[in-house]
Amino acid sequence: MSKYKAGQFSPEQYASNNEWGIARITKHLRDNGFEVVDKEIEDYDVDIIATKDGKEFRYEAEVKTGYPFTGVDDYKFDTVSFLGRKKKYHKRSENGFYYAIVCKETEAIVYCHSEKIYKEEYRQIKTIKTAHRKGIDEFYLVPKNLCSFAVLSKE
Repeated sequence: MSKYKAGQFSPEQYASNNEWGIARITKHLRDNGFEVVDKEIEDYDVDIIATKDGKEFRYEAEVKTGYPFTGVDDYKFDTVSFLGRKKKYHKRSENGFYYAIVCKETEAIVYCHSEKIYKEEYRQIKTIKTAHRKGIDEFYLVPKNLCSFAVLSKE
């Protein structure tokens, strides 16, 4: 359970976005030569485990709406906001994880490795008020030039 009220799990958002976001990240990974391990059951760990060239990579998928982007040039903020509550995945894995955010409107992806994200200099506590969450939550605001952007192929 999160110590910040706004950081609590939202079943409504999970139901409407989780599978869609995971499917987009999985497609991107497969398009780029990764082999994705199919999860048989939801384990509430990172969403995707993939391998490439004998190495394991871990990915957490998130979906954002309301500010469409296709890449770094039209991403309207100077920083990318990553949820503090996902830091647990960084601590659980020796090699951390990639935090990937899919734009609902364009299906573009922005992602960053947890080693770059979870630094005290990027940490902020903010008050949130949305239809699904309200209260105080912890975020890490990473300069967008430290993140990678990708657009899904339309095949």
